[in-house]
Amino acid sequence: MSLAALALGIALSLSGCAAAASPAASPSGTAVAETADPASDPASDPEVAVVAFGDDCDNVFADPALYLPGAQASPRFPPSGVTTLGGISCGWNDSAGGGHVLSVYAFPEAAVPADLAQAYTDVTCEPSYDTIDCHLAGAAEGTWIIVTTSAIDERSEDPHLAPALAEALGNASSSPVPNAASRSAAWWDVDCAQLGSDADVAGLFDGAEFYEGYPTGFAPHPVSTFLEEEGVVAWCPWYSYERGGIWLNAYPGAGFQWDGVEASAASVAEVDGASAAAYIDQYGTSVLVASDGTNIVTVQEAPVPLEEMAARLLVALR
Repeated sequence: MSLAALALGIALSLSGCAAAASPAASPSGTAVAETADPASDPASDPEVAVVAFGDDCDNVFADPALYLPGAQASPRFPPSGVTTLGGISCGWNDSAGGGHVLSVYAFPEAAVPADLAQAYTDVTCEPSYDTIDCHLAGAAEGTWIIVTTSAIDERSEDPHLAPALAEALGNASSSPVPNAASRSAAWWDVDCAQLGSDADVAGLFDGAEFYEGYPTGFAPHPVSTFLEEEGVVAWCPWYSYERGGIWLNAYPGAGFQWDGVEASAASVAEVDGASAAAYIDQYGTSVLVASDGTNIVTVQEAPVPLEEMAARLLVALR
């Protein structure tokens, strides 16, 4: 995999890139499970988001190869903080292996803060490790869209950005106007430092020196920062050179996406305190996904069995 493609993969992981699925019932035992009805109009349930482009990346472009020759769609994995906000994240890689990547994020216009909405109205190129990311954003018909191209070769701007954005904005009106899920008191409020203390991360590393964060070297996509600030995803990594790392994501309010998790699952799992749990194969790695019905946590790496780590997190996040 090229470095540009890897950078996109990390950005989508932080965003919780989600698979297309109808907004249906969550794991039982919570208010979300009681109110979500897969046969009903999602807009009638405030805890279920109405997702941009009908939660289908095929609705974004008629032919993404017009903007990225040889474009191949990147896989999408549930759960997603993007989906919780009524958004969609789509990515395409250069099939020729040239390191070029095209990505699109779309959100309800009302959910996007003014500083982010105004930051990329002109083409803006930013370094991201040894790639260059160029962004262009705009809004139409209640949907805000940011298009990004990434490339290993340095350039001032990509000529495909403007026509790609124009087509995406034009196609957005063919789907229902997106709307974010309504926050409830049952949503987790995640503070990584507090979570590390409550889950006894120090004890898991068994006295070994460890660090908060993760040495990826990749700059976050602007949307990743937005999602964390909105409280729909929290990436809380720790690592130790002696004992390995802990790689997890928490997705407050994402429980309504469980049908998508179940549809993508490689196997069912058992986690103490979870209303449902499963394993998903993600970029060649087995990721444990567990829900309390309203929220979801994923664990990709830990110095103990992933089921044990997820159970600790569910207790700590109550």
